[in-house]
Amino acid sequence: MATIRSYEKTESAYLDAAFLGSMGVDVRVIDARGEGGRAVGITEPVIKLEVPDDQAKEAIEWLAKQEKAEVPVYTPAFDPTWNTDDLQVFLKVLLVCNLGYYALLVLYGQLFAPSPPPEVAAFLDSLSFSDDLWDFAYISNWPLVSLSVLANVLCLFQSKTGRLLFAVCTIWGLITALGPPPQIFGPWWNFICCLAFTGNNIALALMYWSPLRQKFDRKSEPGAMKQ
Repeated sequence: MATIRSYEKTESAYLDAAFLGSMGVDVRVIDARGEGGRAVGITEPVIKLEVPDDQAKEAIEWLAKQEKAEVPVYTPAFDPTWNTDDLQVFLKVLLVCNLGYYALLVLYGQLFAPSPPPEVAAFLDSLSFSDDLWDFAYISNWPLVSLSVLANVLCLFQSKTGRLLFAVCTIWGLITALGPPPQIFGPWWNFICCLAFTGNNIALALMYWSPLRQKFDRKSEPGAMKQ
């Protein structure tokens, strides 16, 4: 007989013996504790499994497979520790930057955007995606800017109405973006517009899909303003 494993606990030995027995291996548990236990200085295990020599390799393989199957698989989970104070400050910075962008938009359109030559303007107008969308974008320009400024100001005070208006203005702005014909902008203004668009979307995500959402929802609860 060959000893394939030793144990500190009898329960573990009998569990493995039962498993090997179910696999057709002739196995027996040797428990020498009934003979006086383990003497000081004796290193030979008192609880062990023995199998016939010709089944030792098979038994060891079965035990290895069992251990591999029993090892728990831990799936790493993304569990960020949200600091709502930092998120709130970040959101306010984005909203203030949005307000600054709208101020630049007014100044750029009135002071820093030179009109192209009539021939160039006529050619660009001919490339518009849709005359109806262009008319809609033209009519919507100042109402959209005004409501966007109002939405940003309300969101600074965590207004649920302001958050909804912010989302509406974002969708409205995407629709009107299809209307204007191709336009000529400098690289710096394009860079500022891209930053503003990115910051606007991040702010929207923070207000709807981060712990800050609770702050906006709490404002609409009865008695929340009194607490």
